Amino acid sequence: MGRKFDFEPRTLTHFLAVYENGCFSRAADQISLTQPALSNSIQQLEQKLGVKLFERGSRGVKPTIYGDSFYQRTKIIRAELQSAVEEIHALQDCSMGAVNIGVGPSVMDIITEVIHKAIESHPTLKITLTEGPEETLYSGLRSGELDLVICTVTKRSADPDLNHEILFSNPTVPIVRKGHPLSNQRKTGWASLKRFPWVVADMHLEPAGKDIFDALSSNKPTSIITTNSSTFMKTLVSKSDFIAFMPHTLVACGGFEEKLDIVGPKKGLYKTEIGITSRTNSFLSPAGNLIIEEFKKSCADMSL
Repeated sequence: MGRKFDFEPRTLTHFLAVYENGCFSRAADQISLTQPALSNSIQQLEQKLGVKLFERGSRGVKPTIYGDSFYQRTKIIRAELQSAVEEIHALQDCSMGAVNIGVGPSVMDIITEVIHKAIESHPTLKITLTEGPEETLYSGLRSGELDLVICTVTKRSADPDLNHEILFSNPTVPIVRKGHPLSNQRKTGWASLKRFPWVVADMHLEPAGKDIFDALSSNKPTSIITTNSSTFMKTLVSKSDFIAFMPHTLVACGGFEEKLDIVGPKKGLYKTEIGITSRTNSFLSPAGNLIIEEFKKSCADMSL
């Protein structure tokens, strides 16, 4: 059983101010408190915790390992409290409130339609959207900067602090331009694919990229271009004999539908899982629940 710890909520505000300002004087000015009172508050907090949170010096303060650890949790508490206040205001105004969403590149086309529908039905909805690789998005989710994340879920995504709900499997397929030597071939193996140059997604942006290299081991094509831009991948493929590997959800978007062919079976070479992720012990605002509901509807309409 953990140690019982009683404290006043304002103590966390004091700690956060000192940590983020790196000095007592600036922190005291920020929260309109005298420096001696703030210093005393931090000392009492350290006594209750039984550890030293900051190293004091002539040029300010530096957090200890305990201070760094305590900060990671307290900033989530602050984010949750802010969300609670915003939700109450949203309910008072009969609106849906606000939501911060993290989105992986493979579902950007879907989420665009989802947000468009959500805003049409709820014009006062406030949405902040961040696109990025899963590791960056999950980091933002843990810190409280994001309320939910919709992206590829891999084995390395496992985390007791995060809750994953898998929605559908997203096959990764090779694509080529119309008229490519491999165009419309239903049976295309690695031996055929490696005859042509490739353009692949950065592994940090699309986790499935690593599977491509693992599958071929040492039998890679001579020329490989790596990029974090799906638009560049499709543009290059549409104008050359390059082959691109990308999630099926990314192929038919951006105005390239008439220029590209999927090589081999549409079930793909392998599949990744797309899911909605939230913090395990967090409550989503009405806005967040609305986005999830609309996203699931869109997936059902697309038979994903």
